[in-house]
Amino acid sequence: MASADDLRLLSLIDSTSSAGEDVFSSFSDYLKPFSTLSSTTSRNKKQDRATTVRALAKQFLPFLNKSMSLLPKRLSVAKSDDGARESALGLFRVYELCVDCLELVSAQLACKPHTVQSQRLRMIYCLDVWGLYENVYAEGFTVLEKLKGGSDCKSRKCLLLPEVQDGEAELALVVVDAVNAIIKAVAMGQHLEDKRCRKVLLLIEEVRPWFRVLDAKASEKLQRGIVTYMGKCAVSLVKEAERFDEDLVLSFCDLTVKELYKSALSKDRIYKFAREVLSVLFGVKYRKMSVTIDISMALLRSLTCQFEDESNENLMEFYDLVAYCAHKFRAAGDMYCAKVSNKLNEMELLAYEKMFSLSSNLGQVTRITIADILLNDVYVTEDMHIERARILIWKARMTRTSGTEHLNECICLLSEAISILDEVHHGPNKEGTPSSHMLPIAYCLRAFCTQEAEPNSKIERECHTNLDAADSCTTLYSLLLSSPQKSKRGIGKILEQELLAYEKMFSLSSNLGQVTRITIADILLNDVYVTEDMHIERARILIWKARMTRTSGTEHLNECICLLSEAISILDEVHHGPNKEGTPSSHMLPIAYCLRAFCTQEAEPNSKKVFQDIRTSLNLWLRILSLDDSGDSLPTENIIPLLYNMIDLMSVKGCTELHHHIYQLIFRLFKWKNVKLEVCLAMLWECRRLSHALCLSPISDTFIRTLSENCGDKSTCINFWIDCLKDSKAKLIGFQQNFHDLHNNYLRASNKDEGPFQSDITTDDIKDAASELISSASLSGTSSFVAAYLYYDLCERLISFGKLSEALSYAKEAYRIRTLIFHQKFKYSAEKQFEKHNDAGKISKIRTFGIKNFQVYGWVATEFWPCGNFLWDVNCCYLSPWSVLQCYLESTLQVGILNDLIGNGLEAETSLSWGKAISCSQSLFPFSVAFSSALGNLYHKKQCLGLAEKELQNAKEILIANQRDFSCVKCKLKLEVTLDKQLGDISRKKIDRASQTDGFLHAESLFSTALGKVCCSAWKSCIRSHGEEIAEEIVIDRNGGEVLGHKLSKTKLNIKEPTGNRASRRGRRAIPTCLSKDKDLISEPTSRLTRSMRQSLKEQCQNLSNVPEVMSNNSNFCDRSDGTRGERVFLDTKNAVLGFCICYKEKCQQCLSEEATGSGSLNNLVSLKWELCHRKLASSILVSLGKCLADSGRVHLAHEALLHSISVLFKSNWSSHNQPSVSQLLEFIRKEVARDVFAVDRAVILYNLCWLNLRNYHCRESRSICCDLSHIPFTKLVSWLMLAFVLSREVPILFQKVSRLLASLYLLSSSSAEFSFEYDGNELSASHWVSFFHQASLGTHISYHFISSLSGKHKSRCLSDKECTEATCSSCMVPEDLDLPRLAPERTEDLVQFAREFFINLPSSTIICISLLGGALNQLLQELMHIRSPVCAWVLISRLNPESQPVATLLPVDSILEDMSDDSANLSSTKATQVESLKGPWLCPWGATVVDEVAPAFKSILEESYASSSTPREDTTESRCLWWKKRKKLDHRLGIFLRNLEASWLGPWRCLLLGEWSNYKLPDSVQKKLVNNLKSKCKMEVNEMLLKVILGGGTENLKGEACVAQLSLRNGCYVGRGGYLYEEDSCKTPTAASNISESRHELALKLIHDAAAKLGQQDEHENREPIILVLDPEVQMLPWENIPILRKQEVYRMPSVGCISAVLKKRSLQGEPARPHLDSFPLIDPLDSFYLLNPGGDLPETQDMFESWFRDQNFEGKAGSEPSATELTEALENHDLFLYFGHGSGAQYIPKREIEKLDNCSATFLMGCSSGSLWLKGSYIPEGIPLSYLLGGSPAIVATLWDVTDRDIDRFGKALLEAWLQERSDSSSEGGCSQCESLANELAAMNLKGNNTTKRSRKPSSRNKPAPSNVDDGSGKKIECNHKQRRKIGSFIAAARDACTLQHLIGAAPVCYGVPTGITRKKGIDSLLPSSSC
Repeated sequence: MASADDLRLLSLIDSTSSAGEDVFSSFSDYLKPFSTLSSTTSRNKKQDRATTVRALAKQFLPFLNKSMSLLPKRLSVAKSDDGARESALGLFRVYELCVDCLELVSAQLACKPHTVQSQRLRMIYCLDVWGLYENVYAEGFTVLEKLKGGSDCKSRKCLLLPEVQDGEAELALVVVDAVNAIIKAVAMGQHLEDKRCRKVLLLIEEVRPWFRVLDAKASEKLQRGIVTYMGKCAVSLVKEAERFDEDLVLSFCDLTVKELYKSALSKDRIYKFAREVLSVLFGVKYRKMSVTIDISMALLRSLTCQFEDESNENLMEFYDLVAYCAHKFRAAGDMYCAKVSNKLNEMELLAYEKMFSLSSNLGQVTRITIADILLNDVYVTEDMHIERARILIWKARMTRTSGTEHLNECICLLSEAISILDEVHHGPNKEGTPSSHMLPIAYCLRAFCTQEAEPNSKIERECHTNLDAADSCTTLYSLLLSSPQKSKRGIGKILEQELLAYEKMFSLSSNLGQVTRITIADILLNDVYVTEDMHIERARILIWKARMTRTSGTEHLNECICLLSEAISILDEVHHGPNKEGTPSSHMLPIAYCLRAFCTQEAEPNSKKVFQDIRTSLNLWLRILSLDDSGDSLPTENIIPLLYNMIDLMSVKGCTELHHHIYQLIFRLFKWKNVKLEVCLAMLWECRRLSHALCLSPISDTFIRTLSENCGDKSTCINFWIDCLKDSKAKLIGFQQNFHDLHNNYLRASNKDEGPFQSDITTDDIKDAASELISSASLSGTSSFVAAYLYYDLCERLISFGKLSEALSYAKEAYRIRTLIFHQKFKYSAEKQFEKHNDAGKISKIRTFGIKNFQVYGWVATEFWPCGNFLWDVNCCYLSPWSVLQCYLESTLQVGILNDLIGNGLEAETSLSWGKAISCSQSLFPFSVAFSSALGNLYHKKQCLGLAEKELQNAKEILIANQRDFSCVKCKLKLEVTLDKQLGDISRKKIDRASQTDGFLHAESLFSTALGKVCCSAWKSCIRSHGEEIAEEIVIDRNGGEVLGHKLSKTKLNIKEPTGNRASRRGRRAIPTCLSKDKDLISEPTSRLTRSMRQSLKEQCQNLSNVPEVMSNNSNFCDRSDGTRGERVFLDTKNAVLGFCICYKEKCQQCLSEEATGSGSLNNLVSLKWELCHRKLASSILVSLGKCLADSGRVHLAHEALLHSISVLFKSNWSSHNQPSVSQLLEFIRKEVARDVFAVDRAVILYNLCWLNLRNYHCRESRSICCDLSHIPFTKLVSWLMLAFVLSREVPILFQKVSRLLASLYLLSSSSAEFSFEYDGNELSASHWVSFFHQASLGTHISYHFISSLSGKHKSRCLSDKECTEATCSSCMVPEDLDLPRLAPERTEDLVQFAREFFINLPSSTIICISLLGGALNQLLQELMHIRSPVCAWVLISRLNPESQPVATLLPVDSILEDMSDDSANLSSTKATQVESLKGPWLCPWGATVVDEVAPAFKSILEESYASSSTPREDTTESRCLWWKKRKKLDHRLGIFLRNLEASWLGPWRCLLLGEWSNYKLPDSVQKKLVNNLKSKCKMEVNEMLLKVILGGGTENLKGEACVAQLSLRNGCYVGRGGYLYEEDSCKTPTAASNISESRHELALKLIHDAAAKLGQQDEHENREPIILVLDPEVQMLPWENIPILRKQEVYRMPSVGCISAVLKKRSLQGEPARPHLDSFPLIDPLDSFYLLNPGGDLPETQDMFESWFRDQNFEGKAGSEPSATELTEALENHDLFLYFGHGSGAQYIPKREIEKLDNCSATFLMGCSSGSLWLKGSYIPEGIPLSYLLGGSPAIVATLWDVTDRDIDRFGKALLEAWLQERSDSSSEGGCSQCESLANELAAMNLKGNNTTKRSRKPSSRNKPAPSNVDDGSGKKIECNHKQRRKIGSFIAAARDACTLQHLIGAAPVCYGVPTGITRKKGIDSLLPSSSC
């Protein structure tokens, strides 16, 4: 009898008011005794277990049976309301629990094993009712696994199903039913998965034998269900075909067809399935046509394979499917017909063959009777004419088969079919009808039958079949010749008609009929058109054959050119004959010239004949078209595409001199066709034929002039253009976007009339317009072409505002679309190549490409040739291949330049090299020069100056050699100016390297040449104020040589001139003084340089008289803002205005811009665009010239150059006599402007102004100044740098320079009264600002790379979640909580708040930023601090911690030289070091940095280590001993080097690098007591934060008294002084307690020593928190982790602080909610590992050491063989830890890009040579596999900095892994926080079933779970979580180093990139371990 508990629980099942979870909780408690069975694993208690099972069965079996009888009834009907669904989910958990319990006691039941699984199937049916298909899928496989039991997987090859058992019908029913349920779950699920579909294929193959066991009825029912859901799966796969492997889709469709044929009741659904698949296939937009072709052809092929058992009706349905496919491909365009024509023809022939062979089995009479029934009774209506014609042909075949006596009847049948099909063919819907191929077939068949019936019949050729039959052509021609009534001309006409028939029948891309057509043309040329009176006809056929020849491929180009040349020769004779006017050939001659030009361009791109033929062609056309009454039947439509190609070819080659004539012809032709010029204008704009390649303006002056000649002055009005384009949103927005920002808020200061642009064009508007275009057509069409232009122009617009990251995303989208279109027009073969270059002894590899067989597809190249029936649609928007090529190259250049600007050198070099290769192969000179210029700039940044100069000189030579072809003067000047400036910059850089003062003249001459070109008269068309003239002159020295060599405007600035003692000048050698009011801005320099530039500068300052430091206040400056001027560093932060004006006698840039836009003149807007470009060029050259003058010691001239650079940016007339004063210009340059097109230019000027002033800062001590720029206050310099910091926020190279200089200046301000000023932000001290700017200068490129990566991954996730396109998704932006990598705000007024938030959001770990300042910045610091002794460099250290004030120090660096007297170093000077490496020369990863100057020993050690790393060639005892001796000496040298580095670089400040104490109680109490003693006994005001840091370093760090004195500082900053390092005097600053008596000083030092000693009694290294090092790229190669003080410290590396925040915040992208008061440090389980061991197969000892051990730990992985990239990708995604033991970093097995695409990459352990080394490429992003893993989401990467030997690094690896596993084992014995316990309980509940499967669940992954550090308990107190006290993976590295024999040479190599990562113990992993495992 049921107990009360039983009844209560059973009643809960029936109760509708009970909550499902409550029911489950009650059942779980009641059935808890079963848990003892699921947890019992001991093999020695089988008897006790059996007893327990019997007892449980006796007690609970009735209850379980009753429950499982009630639950299906309750769950058999699904309800839609949420409450019912929640209740049902709880009941399903109850159901599953009951089935599991029943399974546990099933051994004691008298039933078959599958009985319990039948109960589970009942639950699956209920789950299916509720649509819980994920559960259905899981439970279905559970059934199959249980039924398999303990079968031997190896013997059965791990099948999914149990072995077939004959006679077991019940078991078969369970198996097949489970399979059916699984397939349905896959078909009905929300998302298809590749693995699941493949499992379905396996299940289908394995389930077939089980159907034989079933009875017929059950078999039929289940088979029907399986094929039904297979069909649904197949359709879904086809719908998303591009997401899956194509072979999978094809296999699935093929198997479905086969199963449908096998199912007797499903045959009627075969073609229904096929139609559905094809409908879905052709209905999906944006699909690659290749995928559509492959799937459709494969489906038709699968159907044909089943014809043997089918009837004619199904064959007719198959034919309809073929016709449907043909229609769809034809509708998609000729280009796709070309790809499928052969396949469809083969398919159609196969279908006919099958049909006739089947019908032949029927009696002849029967077949004819059936045909008669169809003709007389069925196909009798008009809508079935096509079917009737098909049966007529069919009957004719059967009639002819019966004998020749029925030939006349056969001919009649074919004639009737021809009559029907001819009507259809010439009807309104003739294109795309299924009968299009039947008409030529009918004609051909009738011809053959007629030949048999009447052999002497005179046949007139009308059509051919779709089969190539050259022989039949010859026969027909012979028949025509046999007729005496036919003349040669008549035969020619007939054969031409045959050619026309072929033109109709076949597309250009089809190879069918090609031989026949060429044969016919040859007959016409050789036998027919051979007399003089048929020259015109001959020329026409020559052109026709040339077209066919070109279509067949570029290998026949020379033959094609010869044919056209012969045609030209013939037509030229006719043209110059007596009847040259009005002949039918008058248009053929220019056409022939034009076509020959195109072919010549393809055959010889560099040939001048191209231009000659085009020019001749235009002249001929202009003469013809000027004869209005010539009576010539000119096919004007056909000329239009030729003109389009002509103008596009000229544009891409940069030749525009013929554009005016081409535009004239186009306008005349459209006018004659009665097409309005407004429509013509819109079409030309749509295809962007209004300018030329790389032109700044989208509309050329030539076009505007030509348009005005045809439309009058109204055509130059903006409103006219808007009216022409208003019918298309995309066209109008594209037009407005190009001119929009010329009149935006940047230029408007008042709310007055906005002119013709009525609304603001936003980014969203452009994205929406582009999205509409893309969604409306295929990605290779005109709409996509226009959309790409929208993105391209938007990118250019964003670049002008300095928004480079956002611009790059749109540039890539434009490039993606244009690449798709490009590949539709062109084909080529390319090969990557690497060329070695020796640049001043530095070997560098550059990436190049070899382009072969670059050609236009044949059908593309000839589709516009006016031959045969060709007739052009004047309303067609045509994309020529040259237009497509131009756009593709422009996007390639744009992407390359943007990657270069943001620091991605590798991507930039790839893009630019690729673009250059194509440009040079096609002799596209503008692009060749542009790409070479960009590459020269790239090589310059990579410090390959020789290579850069070579590239730029090559570009210059191309310009000179092709001057005549560059018709656009401004574009040519722009390229020339850019090249001259770049060469000048390189020349100046070489001076820095070689210290060749004579080189200044060369650099200045280059800059001067560039200035001369900027100031030439070609720029006069730019916007200027009234009455402006550019006065030009060339400054020549007395010897006739050009000194400055540039043309200068006579510009005057009100610069205060010093009135010094003019007698002090020393003749011609004297440095020029300031200019008088009547002199040019930049005066003539001295012809010879002084011996010492610096000394001459000082003499200049001393000889100049005193000038008051008062700025001119007499300016007529009109500020339209109402802000007030501040007194602190952030001057005028409230004056960030939308518009401002500076009008002084003449109009400024803004006023002219307003005037230009207000006038509504297109000419003015175009000129305004050029004016902006002009100013940018001039300003950049003047800045470079100013830097060069400053380097040569001519400071005043440098000042004037920089002022001139400001003037040209903002004044429209810099040659006016009335110029603004210096104060006005400086006030102007520091204004903040919204949407500033000069943002980056102003940042460059501000930085250089500040740098120049700081370099000469102490010259003002003499109170002798050369101009107003010589006495800029220090605070104003800092404020300018602040503005430059904001303006350059997305230009990494400049941003780094500005940030580093700002950090240095703030440090100086804290240590010297001379530079002190009040800081902005009340709570922000000097150390805050120093550390903020310092961290901003580190890893800038990589931070932006992280932002781009996060944004891209967020977009891809947004796309999958919201089904939106990349271009239109407004939410595809980086979320605000992931915006930490941003380095600067958009306005200076937000900078204080930005810095506050930066420190608030710092991660909890201490961050140490380290930079080494050398070179020019080192010299600057020495001069500013009056350092008397030389300093090699400065080390800048910033310590960041969210719980304390930052600490910043600037310490002088001594050069670390090896002590050669030490025996350990003797090796470096002996021949023993000259080891010839078997691996080739060592390549230094960092090239050359300041480390090589101050620590050359390190590079030497690594080079010798590399050379000696190979084992001795002769394996003898002596050689091994010698080898070990060398290695140990190198190890000793490296240890000494690291000790010296710490001592000489850091000294007592090495304590800054230590982590915080883990146990805060003791240090805090000791520190508080010490602070009180110092205040009371020593009368010292102590900086507690600094004191805490000093105490943390221990007593050994208190050897000097510098730190003690520094404790009195309140700003957290310290600056060491050269020559006084660590001496007390160096610490005395205005804020130091310098009056402390000696006794108090000694007492303070004693107190500090005592406190430090007390703290040192504990094991300090074991109780410190980890630190994260953020290293400057120039010092990242050093093993900082191994300097003595950090040897036992837990250390991690990250490239930037922004990257730390990005990694820790990345969990937000996985949808994890943000939790306050918790740090999100990741966790990993080291047992959840995947290993890749010795994949190269040449490290057997390593494999022997680890392989068996890894297997013992139950790790997954591979050993001794290479994996696939896909396999490694899955391993990185699905495991917590990836272990690699092999050569290098493993990048040879998985590309870096694939790693970076990952969203949640595992932690990584890379034990290979230099696996953690970062390669420096100049100023670009460092390259290295650790950065790729970080971008992929890896929390930590352990890797080596240099090459290591296998045995020693293997010891390290094993020691570290064992420590991690031991920590994991120990973690279970210690308690954790409540949240962690809750997580463990949830995982335990999920494991209730006790299924000990080997499949590891990856959701949730432990590394996605944060390791909480502390939790607020509600009372405001924080409870420490155990995770914070647990050791992290980096804490074990120090001990593992000791396992190495060479503890420095090998032990110091491994470092850990990433963030502190904890070790956890995941539930479910332990169950996978063998019983012996820990």
